[in-house]
Amino acid sequence: GHRDLVGSVLRVNHSRFVLPLWSSAGAQYVPDPPATSTLSFVVPGIPESANAYEIVPGGLGATRHRRVTGGTQLTLDRFGLWSSVVLAQDPLLISRLGGRVAEAGPRAARLYRETAAGKLQTVTEVQRQLPPEAVPAAEAGLRVREAAAQLRRSDAHLAAGEHQQALRAAQRATRALGMLERRYWEAAAAMLSSPVTSPGACSFASLPWHWRLGERIRASQYDRNVLPGGDFERLERLLQAGWQHREHRVEGCRTAVDLAAVAARSGNAGLRMAVRPEDPDSPPAVVETPPVWIVTPPIPVEAGQLVVIHGYANVPQAIAGSVDGLMIFDSLSGEALAERIGRTDGWRAFTLFRVAPRSGSLRVTFALTGLGEARLDDVSIRMLHRAAPPATARLPGAHGNR
Repeated sequence: GHRDLVGSVLRVNHSRFVLPLWSSAGAQYVPDPPATSTLSFVVPGIPESANAYEIVPGGLGATRHRRVTGGTQLTLDRFGLWSSVVLAQDPLLISRLGGRVAEAGPRAARLYRETAAGKLQTVTEVQRQLPPEAVPAAEAGLRVREAAAQLRRSDAHLAAGEHQQALRAAQRATRALGMLERRYWEAAAAMLSSPVTSPGACSFASLPWHWRLGERIRASQYDRNVLPGGDFERLERLLQAGWQHREHRVEGCRTAVDLAAVAARSGNAGLRMAVRPEDPDSPPAVVETPPVWIVTPPIPVEAGQLVVIHGYANVPQAIAGSVDGLMIFDSLSGEALAERIGRTDGWRAFTLFRVAPRSGSLRVTFALTGLGEARLDDVSIRMLHRAAPPATARLPGAHGNR
């Protein structure tokens, strides 16, 4: 019943090991702690006689559970971003597991506390470099003070030998800081069509770089488009410029690439990429490798140069067999910072700002990762140069500037 909750159930002998994980939108950039620490979910296929225990460093905690339609409902009262639960009938297994977990408790509690302290230091250092208007000062101060107070409680529990309480306090400190990190990231991502538009928006620690990049962009002016053939009007121009069409043979799939009027956003044609099943009645369930790639010719770049890649994509239907859809990535940042586009409602713009780490060449790759069709048009690559300061106008007869 929770859209952002995923998980796995592992069977080990006659027991079950449950791993629930909170994975909200954008969690690959900055995790978003759930709004509540109490979480209930249903696990199918659990014997009625099984007991449930949450595994926490320091021991096993009895977990509320009851039979419901579809399986066994588990309720966790202190859920963070992840947890682990064992369901078993064998008391000997539970006893042995509890002993091993308790043995690791003191060290685990100290590690949790050290991790939370390191996170507080990192958040404080990064926060100093961020614009004050990104997150209200009252909210930011509240989260930092809450984390510091929980760290002091963790220290007190450690001194008293109360390892589970120390661990819980460290977790609460980490949760408060995680909520603040997410707020700062959301403020930055809200200005972008996609988080990968700016490499600095892909983690909390790199947000200061993102804001500095924004200042540089605002102080720059666009140069001419240096990508030939990005209008996809004439095939001979693409071939002469050095565009490449690459295929990776995938069993059960056939590919096609052409310039078609139906793929035109402007002009007479656009680029159409398609992957179809060889047997429509039995399409591949999973396409592990993108079957078709289109690669731009190399564009010379100089170290430190600011580059903007821009264009439009149209994916009429969801891409089957792959979660990556249409991937757009550049040779400077690689697939890790790829723009991944699923089904679109008409044409969707994409923009990638990149800074060349060294002199060399830049290529952009468009890869269709599954079954379906993608269309591209009006793709450009431009360099950004620092704008010259405007000339100061003087009024007739004025002395000096104001």
